[in-house]
Amino acid sequence: MLEKLREGYDKRAVGYYFTAGVTVLSLVLAIVYAIGYAGTDYISWMAVVLLGVLVVANALLLLFNKIDWIPLVSIVLSVVATCFFVYGIYFYVSVVFVGIDIQNFDARFVINTVLFVLLLGLSSANLFLKQSK
Repeated sequence: MLEKLREGYDKRAVGYYFTAGVTVLSLVLAIVYAIGYAGTDYISWMAVVLLGVLVVANALLLLFNKIDWIPLVSIVLSVVATCFFVYGIYFYVSVVFVGIDIQNFDARFVINTVLFVLLLGLSSANLFLKQSK
């Protein structure tokens, strides 16, 4: 059984692990973003839905052995989800910059922004990596 597991790892290229990282990060980001901003005016539920769609699409493409399409689907959904995140959060950013009610960014904004940028970076890098040997 251990040989079979090792054999599976030998067939995987670096892109496969980036794909796994993008998928896990998308799931974590959807949960963190939904929990952090639920009940506020600054959430875009469409971004949460698109991150969930990214996870499901990657899993289905992997299941049906269409792994060459995964990086393209990941980058498109990541970019669109990030755009919805920016659309949902822009008023908060403008309030902080003007200093009307809030003087600095809170931790949930920084964490979500870093995770979205990381997701975009990993998805972009994954475009240029081989998915299988």
